[in-house]
Amino acid sequence: MNKNIKILLFFLTLSLLLSSCSKKPEKKSTAYEKRENAPQNLNKIYENTNLILKDIEEISKVSVETEQEEVKLNEENSKSKEKSNKESKEEKLKKLWKGIDKSIENIHKDWNNYEIEGMKKIGNTNSIDKFEESLNDVTVSIENRDHLNIINNGSKVLFHISPFFDIYKDEIKGDISRIKYYVYQGHILGDKGEKEKAINFISQGEANLNSIRQKIENDKNKLKTLEKLTLSLNDMKKSIEKESANLFKIKRDIVLNNLKKLEE
Repeated sequence: MNKNIKILLFFLTLSLLLSSCSKKPEKKSTAYEKRENAPQNLNKIYENTNLILKDIEEISKVSVETEQEEVKLNEENSKSKEKSNKESKEEKLKKLWKGIDKSIENIHKDWNNYEIEGMKKIGNTNSIDKFEESLNDVTVSIENRDHLNIINNGSKVLFHISPFFDIYKDEIKGDISRIKYYVYQGHILGDKGEKEKAINFISQGEANLNSIRQKIENDKNKLKTLEKLTLSLNDMKKSIEKESANLFKIKRDIVLNNLKKLEE
C-alpha cells in the first residue's frame, strides 16, 4: 500500500513539474488604446472661429481708442503726433478686418472639406443645418462690420460645431466650445443688464465641466486647470451683481484664458 502511494505521489509531482514548464512566461502588453481625436479640418474651423472672436475684440478696443484720439485732435487743433497715432490705428484696423475676412473664408473651405465625413459620422442633417446657418449668419455679420453680432453669431458657430467634436471620444473641444458659447452669451446678456439670464447661461456652461473631468482624469496639470476654470466661472457669475462692465469683462477673460489652457 505504501509502495502504491509513493508511486502515485511520484506521478503527481512529475505531472505538476511538466505542467509548470509548459507554461510560457506572460509578456507585458505593449498595446495601448489609440486616442480618437478630431481631424485637421474640424480643428481649423474651431481655431479660425476663435481667431475671429479674438480679433473682433481687438477691433472694438482700437476703434474706441481711435474715436477718443479724433475727439482729442479736434479739441487741440490737430497736432501732428496725434494725427500720426490715429493713422497708425486705422491701418491696424484695416489689417485686423482683412484677417477676419480671410479667417471666415478659410472656415467655409475647411467645412466643405470636412462636411462629408461629418455627415457620415453624425448621422443626421439637423446638426449640419444648424452649423451652416450659424456660419452663414456670422459671415453676414462680418460683411456688415457688426461687432456685437460677430461675437453673438461667432459663439453660435462654436456651439453648433460642438456635436461634431463629440463624435471623437477623446475630444474635449466639444465641451469647451459649449462653455465658450454660454460664457460669450452670458457676457452679452450681462452687459444689457439681464442679470438672471446671464447667470443662467453661465450655469449652463458649468454643466459641461464633469464631461471634461472624465476625459482628462489622468492628466494632473489639466485637472488643476479645470479646478481654476470651475472657480473662474463661479467668480464671473458673482461679478454680475457689482454692475461693473469692466469687472465683468475681466472675469469673462479669465474664464476664456483657462479654457485656452485646457486646449493645450
